[in-house]
Amino acid sequence: MRVLRLNVDTLPDFDHSVITVGAFDGMHLGHQDLILRLCHEAKKVNGPSILITFDPHPRQILDTTDTRIKLLTTLDEKIEILKETALDYLVIIPFTYDFSQLLPEEYIENILIKKFKPHSFIIGYDHTFGINGTGVPSSRNAGLPLLSNACPNSRKTLFSEVSRVTITAASMAPASAKAANA
Repeated sequence: MRVLRLNVDTLPDFDHSVITVGAFDGMHLGHQDLILRLCHEAKKVNGPSILITFDPHPRQILDTTDTRIKLLTTLDEKIEILKETALDYLVIIPFTYDFSQLLPEEYIENILIKKFKPHSFIIGYDHTFGINGTGVPSSRNAGLPLLSNACPNSRKTLFSEVSRVTITAASMAPASAKAANA
């Protein structure tokens, strides 16, 4: 897997790529399933598999008042985990306030279409994009196939926020037990 940073590295002349986009925090079962499907589809259409993610995490830019945002994986940890997959490329887009202000159409045309020349997309069920998250993936976006909204029926068990809450609660349990026995 090659790791590329948008606006830093020169991107290859991608063509016929199969793309997924998201924060991919925690690399839970839903993420793993999506990546397997992505790599399988890319192989089927003879194109590169590309996972596009953001640094920093979008919530760290868009919700600076929420001090409870705790990431499950750092960018370096995410890269190490993804190296163990069959992905061809990991592309990291710097997430800035200005980037967040792109209209959905601008994001699709100027980022996804021009830079990655996709064959198709495979995305998570809750993926949104563009200013205020107003872009919602559909098969009508730029006339490109949306192969799936991955895991639409498994939201609760696969959602990263559930993992954060579970981990936080689990890490608190030993401290609570010690305090109760003191």
